Formats: sequence, structure tokens, C-alpha cells
Amino acid sequence: MTVSRRDFLSGVTWVGAGAVFGGFRLGLSAAAAQTTPLRRSIGELSLDDPIISTYRDFVRIMKEKSGDFLNWDTVAEVHFDYCPHGNWYFLPWHRAYLAMYEQLCRDLTGNAEFALPYWDWTADRQIPRAFSDPIWQESSNPLFEPTRTISPNASLPDDMVGPEVIDFILAETEFELFGSTRPSEQDSLDESWIGNGTGVQGEMEANPHNRIHCAIGGRMCQLISPRDPIFLLHHANIDRLWAVWNSLGNSNSDDPLWTEMTFTDNFIDSTANRYSAQVRDVFDPESLGYTYGVETKTIALSAPARRERFNQLISGAELAPVAGRAPKRVSVPVNGAAEPLNPLDIVVGISADVVVAASELPQTGGTGAVRELDISATRLEKPSIIAFIRQIDAERHVDTEVRIFLNCDYLSQDVPTSDPHFVTTIGFFGGDHKGHGGPTKIAPSVAVDLTRTIERLARNKDLDTDKLVVQLLPTTRPGVPLDQAGWVRAAEVEVVVF
Repeated sequence: MTVSRRDFLSGVTWVGAGAVFGGFRLGLSAAAAQTTPLRRSIGELSLDDPIISTYRDFVRIMKEKSGDFLNWDTVAEVHFDYCPHGNWYFLPWHRAYLAMYEQLCRDLTGNAEFALPYWDWTADRQIPRAFSDPIWQESSNPLFEPTRTISPNASLPDDMVGPEVIDFILAETEFELFGSTRPSEQDSLDESWIGNGTGVQGEMEANPHNRIHCAIGGRMCQLISPRDPIFLLHHANIDRLWAVWNSLGNSNSDDPLWTEMTFTDNFIDSTANRYSAQVRDVFDPESLGYTYGVETKTIALSAPARRERFNQLISGAELAPVAGRAPKRVSVPVNGAAEPLNPLDIVVGISADVVVAASELPQTGGTGAVRELDISATRLEKPSIIAFIRQIDAERHVDTEVRIFLNCDYLSQDVPTSDPHFVTTIGFFGGDHKGHGGPTKIAPSVAVDLTRTIERLARNKDLDTDKLVVQLLPTTRPGVPLDQAGWVRAAEVEVVVF
């Protein structure tokens, strides 16, 4: 039986509607409340580990409840109806959504100490074995999803999940570059802003998040992606990276337009009651009943000048010097489209002193960079150069990805991602961009940090100091032939220095 969203909403009495939750700890046993359940890497667990067994039982129970209002498909539709992408509500909404599933699993299986495992795709590049085998103990495996297109033996590439990518993401100190920016022109706490995709995706959302969704394929590349049981483990790792980022001393935004936003009646408990959550409710994983075993530092790195410069840029305010340096911006409209065999060059005029200042930065990135990097000396005191690529869209975006290069005069499909001119690869997620809490199609915007690439090119004396050339090269997601790539267009490229 298929239950429509209209039937689902009309057939349930929302006893808890309007209530704001204060965490999921009330559902825990006394023992579990004293020892917060630990989310562990699935790579550490055997196929019959109690954690995997509990999750397998939960998915089976939910799939067998197809005639009930609370079942696997209708809970996944919460994501279709409400989830934000492309703005700063992306991380907190999904944290609350995962906690909802975690508590449902505890309630329906009776395992009050259950914690979702996460898929650490940097350490374990292939889809976990528990999800790739169609049969488990002579019965169908509820964790297997037949629509996936990824091969069980396929490994996710370095430019998607490699240590250098993750280290560089974690080295960012500004929350809105780490976790995606506020919607453009947001001026209130009206909940229509939650589904407004006019913010700018940071690298974590645009690269590993989006690209893994579509690398797995099938339902995972659609807005009903939670119907694939691997969804929760993928997003648990995104959530873990947020917790790790906080543990490094980085602070979340303190803007009330973020902290005070309420996701009203977005979530559902095991008695089919709706409940709400505010962003500020989800800062501490332990208050939601789980931990990753990392300590959340309450004292953030001191970067008021950098944050003030960034806030000027993101708000569109008139630029003024902060701590002796003014942020800069150069905007260039984009004409034409990039093709797989004809990359698009976008020339951005930028002064030599900016490039020289960036080239004097210590080297960043590389394996272990977060552990070894003096963040305060690099990201807080020295300038960052960010390219905001606005309203970027692609033909056949399910299969198309975009490699971004800088000042590469020999660019072609043969140039590897290990080339010093390479910046990053971004992907698209969300089907036709409809849903995600909003009714309209919105081409996403992405923020790409050019600083690391400029450092490399400057050290190699391979950078023109009077201009930067941002280059878009369409390609395909792993495992898809190049002839399936489509064109890529963008409305504008804005390079900012702060």
C-alpha cells in the first residue's frame, strides 16, 4: 500500500504538534542516560554486530509497516517535504532528522542504547558490506537497495573523500563557509527561509555530501534518498565532521536568524506525534542522546576581525577596513556554457598585491593537515580568496559533475585532479531541485576556496599576478561514461578576499 503525504497528514492526530523538543534523552533507559550511546564507524563492526543487527531489524520493521502511517517511506518523505539544502540550516536540520530516526529505532526495537553507525568514507571507500549484499542469512537483506548504481567494488576517489579534502574542510574557521551560508537577503525568522536555497554551499555540502549521494545512485540521488538505508550512515558522517569541527575549537554562528529558527512540526516520534526543534537545540550531540567521543570546546578561536570582514561580504554591506584590512570583491557575469570537451574560462581581474599576500601563506592541506596546521596563523590572520560561483546548473545533473581549475592553459579531460591547477570537484543533488522545503527550482551556488591552489601556483611561479582564470570543466560521476556529461552554466563568479 502506498500512503500519500496528504493521507499521511490527514490520518494522524498530531498530539504533540507545536512542541519544541529538548533532546531525545527522555527515551533512554537510566543506564543509557548515564552512558551516552556512542556512534561508531561501521568499518569497525562485524556483519552480526548488535549495532548493525538492531539497525537491520529497525529497517525491516519499518518496511513491513507499509499499511501504517508511520512506515519507512512516509518517514523518508519528511526529508522531501522539509529538508533544507544550500543554506545554513542544512547541518542542524539533518542532525535533528538523524536523531529522529535514532530514537525511532530505539523505540521500535527495544534497544534503548542503540546509536547510529556512521560511514567514514575517507577510511572505508567502498559501500559497506552490510548494505551491498542482497541476502542476509538466507532472507532478503533490508539494508540492500536495488536501485543503487554503484558497484560494490567501486572506491570513492581522493578528490571526493581523500584526507586532503577533509582536512581542508575542517581547517575552515568560518561557519558559513564550513556549513553553507545564510539565504540571500534573509531578514527574518519566517520559516519560508528554511527551504530557501539561495544560500551558498560550502565544500562539504557541494563535494562529499552531494557527490556521494549521486555516486551511490538510484534513490540516493533523489529527494527520497532516505528510502535507501545507507542515507543515515552517510549523513551521520557529515554530522560527525561537524562535531569534529567544533571539537577543534571552531564556533557555530551566533546570529539569531540561525540560532532561533524553529523547524515547526518537521519531525515525528514513534507514537505518530509531530514535534519541532530549534537550531539552538541541536548544538550538543549529547543533549540528543548520542556522542562521537569528541570533546566540544566551548571557547572558540578568536577571529573577530576575520568574521566581521566575512559578514560584510556575505551581507552585501558597504566594504570598510577591519583591523587594517578591507575585504575586496570582484564580480564577473558568466556568458556561455562549459562543455566536456570545451571548458569555460572566466577571467577575474584581481590586483597583484592580493595574489602576493596569498602566496606568502604557509602551505595548507595534505594528510593530517588539521592536526599539524596552525589554524590561527593561516586562516585567521592571512587573507582567504574565495570564489562564489552563483546559480550554477547542469544538463543531466544527476550524472554531471564540475571540476574547477585555476589558470590552467592546457586544461582538458586528460588533466588529473592531482594537477597543481586543480581546485575541487562539485556535484549536484536533489533531482529537479524541487522540494527541499520549497516549491521552486533554484540553481545552487557554491563557495570554492582558491587560497590553497593559489599558494601552490605561486610557489611554482605559475600564476599571473594581474588576473585569475576560474575554469569550469564538466565531467561525470564515477562509473558513468563521459558522453553522459552535460553542459554547465553559471550566472556569475564573484571572487572575494577577506
